[in-house]
Amino acid sequence: MTDPRDFTKDRAGGSKAPRRLDDNQVHLWLYQVETVSAEAIARSKSWLNRFERERCDRLAGLERQRALLSRGLLRWLLFVYFEREPAAWEFETGEHGKPAVVDAPATFCFNLSHSGSWIACAIACDGDLGLDVQLRDPARRYERLAKRYFTDTERARLAQLSTPARGRYFYDLWSLKEALTKARGGALPTALGKAGFSLENERIDLVGDDPAIGADLSLLSLAADYSLALCHLPGVSRRAEILAFEGAPGERGRPLALALEAATRPRSSVP
Repeated sequence: MTDPRDFTKDRAGGSKAPRRLDDNQVHLWLYQVETVSAEAIARSKSWLNRFERERCDRLAGLERQRALLSRGLLRWLLFVYFEREPAAWEFETGEHGKPAVVDAPATFCFNLSHSGSWIACAIACDGDLGLDVQLRDPARRYERLAKRYFTDTERARLAQLSTPARGRYFYDLWSLKEALTKARGGALPTALGKAGFSLENERIDLVGDDPAIGADLSLLSLAADYSLALCHLPGVSRRAEILAFEGAPGERGRPLALALEAATRPRSSVP
């Protein structure tokens, strides 16, 4: 098996230090499935445990590839940040299926998401994270979902928009609801409708019966026809800086500039 340390050496052959994750940062990693080599896919599969491989093998096509590569990315990033072999990590799941690391070497949180051709992973030192990427499918019948999970105010705003804008607004709201629910570790079907959002003038406001006080929410511009939402529930009262990177399993990654579309508090574009 290839030694993962081979992928963290600089061009002169010397080892690079692990990536630094500061207390006031959230690191967001993204890449597209079609850019990944067959070698990277095989490498990712070699890192998975038996249960992860069996779960991936029950899927087919792009869905199987996304599941395999998202787990491979998570294991790779944990090695890059904490220098424990990718295959050595063990995971457990919470009451509603949110994964967590067993015997973590440090305090940190993470969350995964994938949709369409994109895979994403967020990692931070403290608090809880929720991440959701959504391919905006124009053929999707979202009216029934909006009726069940959106607040009266959200549905009224949705009805005011033109057809193209309505689809984007739905997916932006849906990704925010999923990101918040995942950060809180709730059951998606029952928790999605508990909090409502107002999206006006690049600002995200929480409204409704169950506002998440202190939630730091961001909508980021990933690519055409995609919505990307990040929720950080920090362990202390502060706002984290978001740093974005593009890189697949086995890559050190490179900075990725993402435009900020909306946030709970003013923030510039993500460097």
